[in-house]
Amino acid sequence: MANEGCFHSDLLSDQQRAYAVKVIKDPGDARDAAAEERDRVAETLDLQANEHSVEAAGLDASQADVDEEERARHPEAREGAAELRGHSADDRVAAAQDRREAKDYLTSPVVGASTRLRARELAANERDLDAGARDADAAQRDLSSDEKDAAYEQVAELDRARHPADRSESDDRREASAKDRKLAALDRQAAALDRQMSEAELERWAVWEPERRNAETALRERVEWENNIKGAVTGGHLLVYSQPIIALATGEMVGEELLVRMQSGSGPGEVVLPADFLPQAEHFGLTPLIDRFMVSRAVELAGSGRLVSVNLSALSLGSKVIADGIIALIEASPAAAAPNLTFEITETAALADPAIARSFSHRLAELGAGLALDDFGTGFGSFIELRDLTLQVLKIDMSFVTDLVSSPGDQHIVKSVIAIAKEFGLTTIAEGVETLEVQHLLRGYGADQAQGFLYAAPALLTMELPRLREA
Repeated sequence: MANEGCFHSDLLSDQQRAYAVKVIKDPGDARDAAAEERDRVAETLDLQANEHSVEAAGLDASQADVDEEERARHPEAREGAAELRGHSADDRVAAAQDRREAKDYLTSPVVGASTRLRARELAANERDLDAGARDADAAQRDLSSDEKDAAYEQVAELDRARHPADRSESDDRREASAKDRKLAALDRQAAALDRQMSEAELERWAVWEPERRNAETALRERVEWENNIKGAVTGGHLLVYSQPIIALATGEMVGEELLVRMQSGSGPGEVVLPADFLPQAEHFGLTPLIDRFMVSRAVELAGSGRLVSVNLSALSLGSKVIADGIIALIEASPAAAAPNLTFEITETAALADPAIARSFSHRLAELGAGLALDDFGTGFGSFIELRDLTLQVLKIDMSFVTDLVSSPGDQHIVKSVIAIAKEFGLTTIAEGVETLEVQHLLRGYGADQAQGFLYAAPALLTMELPRLREA
C-alpha cells in the first residue's frame, strides 16, 4: 500500500501513474512494456523536435518577410516588428514550459537511458538555435539609425522595383526630388567647368594675343617693305652709289665699291641710307631682290672696263639657285667682265652654307673674278674662311681703323691682319680711313689699299669715274 500511495503524488502525471500501476500488477510484462514505452517516447520527442524546428523556421521566415515589408514603410514597420518579436518571445516561453515538462518525464524511472540521451541531444541543438537567434537580435540592435535607414531605403527600392504598381504618390515625389538633386548637381558641375574653361581661355588669350598682334604687325611690315623694295627696283628708286679704292703706295684709284641707297618717297632729293632699310630687308628675307639689282649693275660696269666690287648678302650666298644664277650671269657677259669684278662677302654670309660658299669661290676663281672677305676680324670663323675659300682680298674692318692712331690694341690687330694676309698671298684693303695720320700708319704696316672719307665719300654712280679729293 505504501507503493500505491506514492502513485497518488502530484509529482506524476495521470499517464505515468497508470503505467506504474500496470507494471506492479503485471510484472511479467514489465520489460516489454518498458521497451515499448521507450520507443514510443523517443518517437514522440523526435516528432516534437521536428515540429518545433519547422515552427521556428516558419516564424523566422514570417518575421523576415514582415520586417522587409515594414522597413519600407517605417516608422510603422518598426512597431510591427516589435510586436512580432513579442509574439516570438511568447512562443519561446511556451517552448521552455514544454521542455520543463519533458525533463520531468524523462527523469522518471520508466524512461530508458537511450531516450534520455536523445532528448539531451535535441535540447542542445535547440539551445544552439536560441543562441543564434540572440546573436541576430544583438546584431540588429547594434545597427545605427543611419544604417537602419539606409537598409530600409534599399529594401523599399527593391520592393518598388518588384512591385511598380504599388508605388505611392510619395514614392514618385521622392524619386522626382532625387532626380532634381542629381540634375542640380550636374548643373553645378557644368557651371564649374564653364568657369574653368573661361579662365583657361582668358589665360590662353592673354598669352597668345600679343603674339598674334606681333605676327600681324610683322606681316604687314613685311608686305609694306616688299612693296617698297619691289617698287624701288621697278620704279628706279634703288640707287647705286660708288666709293673709290686707292693704292696706298701711289695714291691712285685702283677700283670702286658699289653701295646701294634708296630714294625716299618724301622728296626727290631725299636718300635713305643702308642702315635704315637693309636690316629690315634682311629680316624679311628681301635682300636677294637688292642683290640681284646690284649684281646686274656691277657686271654691266665690269663689262665696260671699270674695276668694281659688289656686296652679296648671306641669303644670296646661302642659296645655290642664286649662286648659280650669278655664275650664269658672269658667263653670259663679255669676257672682260670677270677679271674686273670682285664680290665682297662677310664672315656671316660665308658661314650660312659653307659648302655653297666654297663652291661659289672656286667657280669665281675659274672665271677670273675675285672674292673679298669683308669686315675681317669681327666674326668667329675668320680663319676657317681663310683656309677653305678661294680668296683674293682681305678687308680690314673700319672698327679697327678709326682709332688706330690712339689705340695700341687696334694697332696690334691691324698689323696682325696684314701679316696674315701676306702669308696667304692676299691683298689688304683698310676701310674707314679719314685722316693722314691713319694713312701714314697703314703704309708703315704694309697695307696695300684703302678707302674712306679721306679720299672720297660715297657718291651717286655716274658714267664718269669718281673724283678723288685733293690731299
